[in-house]
Amino acid sequence: MPAIHPPRSLQAIKRAVGRTRVGDGREAVYGSAFLVSSTRLVTCRHNLIDTFGDRVDTVDLLFPEWAPEEQARTARVDWTHPDGLDIAVLILDSPAPQDVAPLRCGRSQL
Repeated sequence: MPAIHPPRSLQAIKRAVGRTRVGDGREAVYGSAFLVSSTRLVTCRHNLIDTFGDRVDTVDLLFPEWAPEEQARTARVDWTHPDGLDIAVLILDSPAPQDVAPLRCGRSQL
């Protein structure tokens, strides 16, 4: 039988979730991204589209649980699904703080 891991605290999960921002002001488009390592995040491909319908190569990332909005970080697009599925990987310009644990990805069993 596989090991059962206790759920992480809600606060720990919130700290691993960031908001993507493309553009600024009233033209900004927001989405979400999830830390899966200290420098990589998983997001939806549609979060990389600006208000004009163009794909962007970088996004601003906001982490409201550990950084004020004026401390937005920059992430570049590392990968998008080649068949156009709605998934993408971002790379942060600098690692997340050491006390911010990435979300664990894995298989679950029902």
